[in-house]
Amino acid sequence: MSILWIIPVMAIWGSGYVAIKTGLANTTPVYFAAVRALSAGLFILLLNRMRTDAICHPKPKPLDWLYVFLFSMFCTAFFFWAMFTATPLTGAGLAAVLINTQPFFIAILARFILGEEFGWRKYLFICIGFFGVLLVMRPGMNGMNGAHGESRFGMLILLAASVLFSVGLVLIKPLYRRLDLYWVTAWQLVFGGAILLGLALATEDVTATRWTPDFIALTVYLSIVATSITSLVWFRLIRFHPLGVVSAYGFLSPLFGVILSAIFLGETFPPLSVAGMALIISGVYGIGSGGKKH
Repeated sequence: MSILWIIPVMAIWGSGYVAIKTGLANTTPVYFAAVRALSAGLFILLLNRMRTDAICHPKPKPLDWLYVFLFSMFCTAFFFWAMFTATPLTGAGLAAVLINTQPFFIAILARFILGEEFGWRKYLFICIGFFGVLLVMRPGMNGMNGAHGESRFGMLILLAASVLFSVGLVLIKPLYRRLDLYWVTAWQLVFGGAILLGLALATEDVTATRWTPDFIALTVYLSIVATSITSLVWFRLIRFHPLGVVSAYGFLSPLFGVILSAIFLGETFPPLSVAGMALIISGVYGIGSGGKKH
Protein backbone atom coordinates (compact mmCIF):
# COMPACT_ATOMS: atom_id res chain seq x y z
CA MET A 1 0.00 0.00 0.00
CA SER A 2 1.47 3.35 -1.07
CA ILE A 3 2.56 5.71 1.69
CA LEU A 4 0.86 8.53 -0.27
CA TRP A 5 -2.51 7.36 1.07
CA ILE A 6 -1.48 9.18 4.24
CA ILE A 7 -2.04 12.59 2.59
CA PRO A 8 -5.88 12.46 2.36
CA VAL A 9 -5.95 10.89 5.84
CA MET A 10 -4.05 13.85 7.27
CA ALA A 11 -6.27 16.35 5.43
CA ILE A 12 -9.40 14.74 6.87
CA TRP A 13 -7.91 14.54 10.38
CA GLY A 14 -6.89 18.20 10.16
CA SER A 15 -10.46 19.18 9.28
CA GLY A 16 -11.71 17.15 12.24
CA TYR A 17 -10.60 19.78 14.76
CA VAL A 18 -12.74 22.40 13.00
CA ALA A 19 -15.68 19.98 13.05
CA ILE A 20 -15.18 19.27 16.75
CA LYS A 21 -15.10 22.93 17.76
CA THR A 22 -18.16 23.63 15.61
CA GLY A 23 -20.13 20.63 16.89
CA LEU A 24 -19.47 21.38 20.56
CA ALA A 25 -21.99 24.23 20.31
CA ASN A 26 -24.66 21.50 20.32
CA THR A 27 -23.41 19.01 22.88
CA THR A 28 -20.96 18.24 25.68
CA PRO A 29 -17.33 17.25 24.93
CA VAL A 30 -17.11 13.78 26.48
CA TYR A 31 -20.47 12.69 25.06
CA PHE A 32 -19.44 13.98 21.61
CA ALA A 33 -16.19 12.01 21.86
CA ALA A 34 -18.07 8.89 22.96
CA VAL A 35 -20.52 9.09 20.06
CA ARG A 36 -17.67 9.54 17.59
CA ALA A 37 -15.59 6.61 18.84
CA LEU A 38 -18.47 4.21 19.47
CA SER A 39 -20.19 4.92 16.14
CA ALA A 40 -16.90 4.53 14.28
CA GLY A 41 -16.13 1.19 15.92
CA LEU A 42 -19.61 -0.21 15.27
CA PHE A 43 -19.42 0.90 11.65
CA ILE A 44 -16.13 -0.97 11.18
CA LEU A 45 -17.68 -4.09 12.72
CA LEU A 46 -20.51 -3.76 10.20
CA LEU A 47 -18.02 -3.40 7.35
CA ASN A 48 -16.19 -6.48 8.62
CA ARG A 49 -19.34 -8.59 8.42
CA MET A 50 -19.91 -7.43 4.83
CA ARG A 51 -16.37 -8.23 3.67
CA THR A 52 -15.90 -10.75 0.88
CA ASP A 53 -12.09 -10.54 0.77
CA ALA A 54 -11.37 -11.38 4.40
CA ILE A 55 -8.05 -13.16 4.96
CA CYS A 56 -7.84 -15.92 7.52
CA HIS A 57 -6.13 -14.57 10.63
CA PRO A 58 -5.39 -16.28 13.96
CA LYS A 59 -8.34 -16.21 16.33
CA PRO A 60 -7.81 -13.58 19.06
CA LYS A 61 -6.73 -15.07 22.38
CA PRO A 62 -8.00 -13.83 25.77
CA LEU A 63 -4.71 -11.97 26.20
CA ASP A 64 -5.31 -10.20 22.87
CA TRP A 65 -8.73 -9.02 24.08
CA LEU A 66 -7.11 -7.72 27.26
CA TYR A 67 -4.38 -5.97 25.27
CA VAL A 68 -6.91 -4.22 23.01
CA PHE A 69 -9.04 -3.23 26.01
CA LEU A 70 -6.06 -1.71 27.82
CA PHE A 71 -5.05 0.15 24.66
CA SER A 72 -8.60 1.47 24.26
CA MET A 73 -8.72 2.61 27.89
CA PHE A 74 -5.32 4.28 28.23
CA CYS A 75 -4.90 5.45 24.63
CA THR A 76 -8.13 5.64 22.63
CA ALA A 77 -10.43 6.89 25.41
CA PHE A 78 -7.89 9.34 26.83
CA PHE A 79 -6.88 10.55 23.36
CA PHE A 80 -10.49 11.28 22.36
CA TRP A 81 -11.27 12.82 25.76
CA ALA A 82 -8.28 15.17 25.45
CA MET A 83 -9.09 16.07 21.87
CA PHE A 84 -12.71 17.01 22.57
CA THR A 85 -12.06 18.63 25.96
CA ALA A 86 -9.04 20.72 24.99
CA THR A 87 -10.00 21.89 21.50
CA PRO A 88 -12.45 24.55 22.74
CA LEU A 89 -9.83 25.72 25.27
CA THR A 90 -6.87 26.03 22.92
CA GLY A 91 -8.55 26.57 19.57
CA ALA A 92 -8.77 24.06 16.72
CA GLY A 93 -5.50 25.07 15.06
CA LEU A 94 -3.33 24.86 18.18
CA ALA A 95 -5.00 21.60 19.23
CA ALA A 96 -4.18 20.09 15.84
CA VAL A 97 -0.52 21.05 16.25
CA LEU A 98 -0.02 19.89 19.84
CA ILE A 99 -1.79 16.54 19.61
CA ASN A 100 0.18 15.77 16.45
CA THR A 101 3.54 15.95 18.21
CA GLN A 102 3.27 12.14 18.28
CA PRO A 103 5.98 11.63 15.62
CA PHE A 104 8.63 12.96 18.01
CA PHE A 105 7.76 10.43 20.68
CA ILE A 106 7.08 7.61 18.20
CA ALA A 107 10.45 8.13 16.48
CA ILE A 108 12.28 7.64 19.79
CA LEU A 109 10.12 4.73 20.97
CA ALA A 110 10.20 2.95 17.60
CA ARG A 111 13.98 3.16 17.60
CA PHE A 112 14.47 1.53 20.99
CA ILE A 113 11.44 -0.81 21.13
CA LEU A 114 10.93 -1.83 17.48
CA GLY A 115 14.53 -1.33 16.33
CA GLU A 116 13.56 1.02 13.49
CA GLU A 117 16.37 3.03 11.88
CA PHE A 118 17.21 6.26 13.68
CA GLY A 119 19.98 8.65 12.56
CA TRP A 120 21.44 11.90 13.86
CA ARG A 121 19.11 13.93 11.61
CA LYS A 122 16.13 12.72 13.57
CA TYR A 123 17.68 13.86 16.83
CA LEU A 124 18.19 17.30 15.28
CA PHE A 125 14.61 17.56 14.05
CA ILE A 126 13.26 16.30 17.37
CA CYS A 127 15.11 19.15 19.11
CA ILE A 128 13.71 21.63 16.59
CA GLY A 129 10.21 20.33 17.15
CA PHE A 130 10.40 20.41 20.92
CA PHE A 131 11.71 23.98 20.82
CA GLY A 132 8.62 24.76 18.76
CA VAL A 133 6.43 23.20 21.44
CA LEU A 134 8.01 25.47 24.05
CA LEU A 135 7.30 28.53 21.90
CA VAL A 136 3.70 27.46 21.30
CA MET A 137 3.05 26.91 24.99
CA ARG A 138 4.76 30.10 26.20
CA PRO A 139 1.86 32.51 25.47
CA GLY A 140 -0.49 30.49 27.66
CA MET A 141 1.88 29.55 30.49
CA ASN A 142 1.55 32.79 32.47
CA GLY A 143 -1.95 31.93 33.59
CA MET A 144 -4.71 29.42 33.11
CA ASN A 145 -5.92 31.30 30.05
CA GLY A 146 -3.69 33.30 27.74
CA ALA A 147 -4.41 35.35 24.64
CA HIS A 148 -6.51 33.89 21.86
CA GLY A 149 -8.30 31.48 24.21
CA GLU A 150 -5.23 29.37 24.89
CA SER A 151 -5.34 27.33 28.08
CA ARG A 152 -2.39 25.83 29.94
CA PHE A 153 -4.54 22.91 31.02
CA GLY A 154 -5.69 22.29 27.45
CA MET A 155 -2.17 22.34 26.07
CA LEU A 156 -0.83 20.00 28.75
CA ILE A 157 -3.53 17.36 28.31
CA LEU A 158 -3.06 17.46 24.52
CA LEU A 159 0.66 16.78 24.96
CA ALA A 160 -0.07 14.05 27.52
CA ALA A 161 -2.50 12.41 25.09
CA SER A 162 0.13 12.58 22.36
CA VAL A 163 2.73 10.85 24.56
CA LEU A 164 0.35 8.15 25.78
CA PHE A 165 -1.01 7.38 22.33
CA SER A 166 2.54 7.18 20.95
CA VAL A 167 3.49 4.57 23.55
CA GLY A 168 0.32 2.62 22.75
CA LEU A 169 0.93 2.67 18.99
CA VAL A 170 4.44 1.30 19.36
CA LEU A 171 3.28 -1.48 21.68
CA ILE A 172 0.21 -2.45 19.63
CA LYS A 173 1.90 -2.52 16.21
CA PRO A 174 2.85 -6.24 16.53
CA LEU A 175 -0.83 -7.02 17.21
CA TYR A 176 -1.82 -5.37 13.92
CA ARG A 177 0.69 -7.52 12.08
CA ARG A 178 -0.67 -10.74 13.58
CA LEU A 179 -4.42 -10.20 13.88
CA ASP A 180 -7.15 -8.91 11.59
CA LEU A 181 -6.94 -5.15 10.95
CA TYR A 182 -10.72 -4.67 11.19
CA TRP A 183 -10.99 -6.59 14.46
CA VAL A 184 -8.26 -4.65 16.26
CA THR A 185 -9.35 -1.24 14.96
CA ALA A 186 -13.06 -1.78 15.62
CA TRP A 187 -12.79 -3.09 19.16
CA GLN A 188 -10.32 -0.49 20.40
CA LEU A 189 -12.83 2.15 19.22
CA VAL A 190 -15.85 0.32 20.66
CA PHE A 191 -14.20 -0.23 24.05
CA GLY A 192 -12.86 3.35 24.10
CA GLY A 193 -16.25 4.74 23.11
CA ALA A 194 -18.03 2.70 25.78
CA ILE A 195 -15.65 4.00 28.46
CA LEU A 196 -16.24 7.57 27.30
CA LEU A 197 -20.00 7.04 27.22
CA GLY A 198 -19.98 5.85 30.81
CA LEU A 199 -17.92 8.88 31.82
CA ALA A 200 -20.28 11.21 29.95
CA LEU A 201 -23.38 9.74 31.55
CA ALA A 202 -21.78 10.14 34.97
CA THR A 203 -20.46 13.69 34.56
CA GLU A 204 -22.46 15.47 31.85
CA ASP A 205 -26.06 16.32 30.97
CA VAL A 206 -26.20 14.41 27.70
CA THR A 207 -29.92 15.16 27.30
CA ALA A 208 -29.00 18.77 26.49
CA THR A 209 -27.57 17.67 23.13
CA ARG A 210 -29.35 19.35 20.21
CA TRP A 211 -29.54 16.91 17.29
CA THR A 212 -29.91 19.47 14.52
CA PRO A 213 -29.34 18.45 10.86
CA ASP A 214 -25.97 20.25 10.83
CA PHE A 215 -24.84 18.53 14.03
CA ILE A 216 -25.93 15.12 12.72
CA ALA A 217 -23.95 15.75 9.52
CA LEU A 218 -20.87 16.75 11.54
CA THR A 219 -21.20 13.64 13.72
CA VAL A 220 -21.50 11.34 10.70
CA TYR A 221 -18.48 13.00 9.10
CA LEU A 222 -16.36 12.68 12.26
CA SER A 223 -17.44 9.10 12.97
CA ILE A 224 -17.48 7.48 9.54
CA VAL A 225 -15.12 9.52 7.37
CA ALA A 226 -12.69 11.02 9.92
CA THR A 227 -12.48 7.95 12.16
CA SER A 228 -13.66 4.64 10.63
CA ILE A 229 -12.27 4.98 7.12
CA THR A 230 -9.15 6.95 8.01
CA SER A 231 -8.29 4.63 10.92
CA LEU A 232 -8.44 1.58 8.65
CA VAL A 233 -6.12 3.27 6.15
CA TRP A 234 -3.76 4.49 8.90
CA PHE A 235 -3.41 1.13 10.64
CA ARG A 236 -2.97 -0.65 7.31
CA LEU A 237 -0.12 1.72 6.54
CA ILE A 238 1.66 1.08 9.85
CA ARG A 239 1.39 -2.64 9.14
CA PHE A 240 3.45 -2.31 5.95
CA HIS A 241 5.65 0.72 6.63
CA PRO A 242 7.96 1.76 9.51
CA LEU A 243 5.88 3.35 12.23
CA GLY A 244 8.27 6.30 12.56
CA VAL A 245 7.94 7.11 8.85
CA VAL A 246 4.15 6.84 8.68
CA SER A 247 3.61 8.86 11.84
CA ALA A 248 5.99 11.58 10.64
CA TYR A 249 3.56 12.48 7.89
CA GLY A 250 1.42 13.73 10.74
CA PHE A 251 2.97 17.15 10.05
CA LEU A 252 0.26 17.51 7.39
CA SER A 253 -2.58 17.20 9.90
CA PRO A 254 -1.72 20.31 11.96
CA LEU A 255 -0.89 22.14 8.73
CA PHE A 256 -4.39 21.45 7.41
CA GLY A 257 -5.85 22.10 10.87
CA VAL A 258 -4.26 25.55 11.20
CA ILE A 259 -5.25 26.60 7.67
CA LEU A 260 -8.84 25.36 7.97
CA SER A 261 -9.33 26.83 11.45
CA ALA A 262 -8.17 30.21 10.15
CA ILE A 263 -10.50 29.99 7.14
CA PHE A 264 -13.66 28.61 8.77
CA LEU A 265 -13.32 29.71 12.41
CA GLY A 266 -11.40 32.94 11.97
CA GLU A 267 -8.73 31.85 14.46
CA THR A 268 -5.60 33.95 14.77
CA PHE A 269 -2.32 33.24 16.54
CA PRO A 270 0.29 35.39 18.34
CA PRO A 271 3.71 35.62 16.65
CA LEU A 272 5.39 33.20 19.08
CA SER A 273 2.71 30.59 18.45
CA VAL A 274 3.07 30.97 14.68
CA ALA A 275 6.87 30.55 14.97
CA GLY A 276 6.45 27.56 17.27
CA MET A 277 3.94 25.83 15.02
CA ALA A 278 6.26 26.36 12.05
CA LEU A 279 9.11 24.71 13.98
CA ILE A 280 6.91 21.78 15.05
CA ILE A 281 5.72 21.15 11.51
CA SER A 282 9.28 21.48 10.19
CA GLY A 283 10.57 19.08 12.83
CA VAL A 284 7.95 16.45 12.12
CA TYR A 285 8.53 16.77 8.38
CA GLY A 286 12.27 16.39 8.92
CA ILE A 287 11.77 13.16 10.85
CA GLY A 288 9.72 11.72 8.01
CA SER A 289 11.96 12.86 5.19
CA GLY A 290 14.95 11.29 6.92
CA GLY A 291 13.32 7.88 7.23
CA LYS A 292 13.49 4.94 4.89
CA LYS A 293 10.61 2.86 3.63
CA HIS A 294 10.80 -0.86 4.00
